[in-house]
Amino acid sequence: MAKTKIDDRDRDRGVTDKIGLGALGLVVVGLALVVWLALPKGEPTIAASDAAAEGSAADAGKPPAPSTLDVLPEATAELVILTDKPESDAHKVATPEAVAALLEARHCGSACDAVKKHVADKERFEIDVSKTDEYIVPPKESFDTVAPGLTPRERASIGQKPVVVVVRARGPVTVDQIAARAAFAATSALAEALSGFVYDEVVRRIETPALFAQRVITAPLGQPVFAPRHIVVQVLRQDDGSAHLSTLGMVRFGSPDFAMRGSSMELAPALTNVMNAAASFAASARRELPLVVALDDVARVIGRPVAELSSEPAASRPMRLDAAPAERSEGDPENDVLELMPDGGDTREIWASAVTGLFGAKPDASSRQQ
Repeated sequence: MAKTKIDDRDRDRGVTDKIGLGALGLVVVGLALVVWLALPKGEPTIAASDAAAEGSAADAGKPPAPSTLDVLPEATAELVILTDKPESDAHKVATPEAVAALLEARHCGSACDAVKKHVADKERFEIDVSKTDEYIVPPKESFDTVAPGLTPRERASIGQKPVVVVVRARGPVTVDQIAARAAFAATSALAEALSGFVYDEVVRRIETPALFAQRVITAPLGQPVFAPRHIVVQVLRQDDGSAHLSTLGMVRFGSPDFAMRGSSMELAPALTNVMNAAASFAASARRELPLVVALDDVARVIGRPVAELSSEPAASRPMRLDAAPAERSEGDPENDVLELMPDGGDTREIWASAVTGLFGAKPDASSRQQ
């Protein structure tokens, strides 16, 4: 009798277990149905291994490498003429109509019609006349630095020019760079008409009309406009003895400025030329990354034969540069900056390998920009 009761209990337990498993199965099926219904229709699901990989990437917290260069909303340029002419004389020539009448091929090449059209656009071009006291100009003690092309007598006269004419232009970021063309052309023509000096606040430079005339853009529309004289490449020695290169002036081409860090100071002259080549790409509205800089590109931008830049041009291989938001330090200019770096990072060794590869040999004085 005892054995029969035990068998009955076992049988009852088995039935209960089967009912429980069946109910659990229904729950699992129900949950699966809910998950399936919640999935977006027509889109592939993610495999478990892919999901794990994506989770690992997210955990790393590293943004994906950009595939294109950043571009500013528009190109903007501002230039100033310092003159000792009466303010009334300045007002006579500081109008779009008067400027258009002054423009000649030496100011804007074959693109003068397009430049004059831009000058007439009140939304994208303006000229202001005011007293020098109302505009911040560099202090007298900086004249030797900001006006190296002026004679001592010309430097002494900078503070004696009571009137300023401010030229501002903005426009779309295209290979034609009409805003930059218009700003340089109008400023050059006005500086000649007013016998004034040109102050470029962005690059901290004061020039005579003759010197500034070397910066006007006369290339045909559709052709690259950039020249190294349009910007400044600063070279600073960092606390660890390495070089920090940075541009000033790319805003007039609708591009962030560029920086390079970590190379030896010995390589700074060669990297200045590479920086100008990268700036030329950006000014030509090229956005693809990495930037691939060949020795021919450097030679073209700085106007030097390849043979003068390298003793082993046949051994040259292009330098590939990636870009990322630059580290900012206290006291840096309030400009947008992208850091350029070769494959693998910005250590001295990697920079040395990249520069040696570009020039086919370790660069010497022949690779320096004149």
